[in-house]
Amino acid sequence: FSTSSTCVIRFKATGNYGSYDIGIDAVSVNLGCSGAPTAGNAVSALPSVCSGSGTTLSLQNSIVDGGVTYQWQSSAVHNGPYTNIQNANSNTYQITNLAASTYYICLLTCTNSGLTATSTEVEVAVNANPAPTITPNGPLTFCSGGSVGLDAGSFPFYSWNFGQHTETIIANTYNFYTVTVTDNNGCTGTATQLVTVNFNPSFNISANGPTTFCQGNS
Repeated sequence: FSTSSTCVIRFKATGNYGSYDIGIDAVSVNLGCSGAPTAGNAVSALPSVCSGSGTTLSLQNSIVDGGVTYQWQSSAVHNGPYTNIQNANSNTYQITNLAASTYYICLLTCTNSGLTATSTEVEVAVNANPAPTITPNGPLTFCSGGSVGLDAGSFPFYSWNFGQHTETIIANTYNFYTVTVTDNNGCTGTATQLVTVNFNPSFNISANGPTTFCQGNS
């Protein structure tokens, strides 16, 4: 019997009509790992992410046989100490809703020998989302016919809810004006400003007497 990953099994069967040599070729045999596995390098699909988003971790150059368990760990600082991540027990790990830069490693343990190997560390950096502020150049409440300029601050990209893509817009109707800005890391932030427009009063002029008269009268 071979100890390689594939082998050939042969046996002899004897029946009423003689003996027969029966073979089963290319049988896959999973003997499980022995010794220590090679954990390789922990890598991230994205080297940095925006606050609140995530990425996928995986292993490169790992060498394992069957019978290996995985445990991803994280740390807030370089080189640990690390703590186990709950339910992170496969050769990949999906990170979600990451709030701060974090360091990760993966532990590979051979179930037959009990020996453990540790991957290299990978950092996933978190970029803060921009926080725009809309600054008006005048009163935000005015009468019909007036207007106010709204400035979203200095960012690479803008998208207002009325279709503009500039830093400053002119608002002349009652509405909520919302801008989404994008920074050089691809992270986004949003701000909203209410502009109130009051209707001009309407009125009629009434005379208390004739509107046509001689000079000296009123």
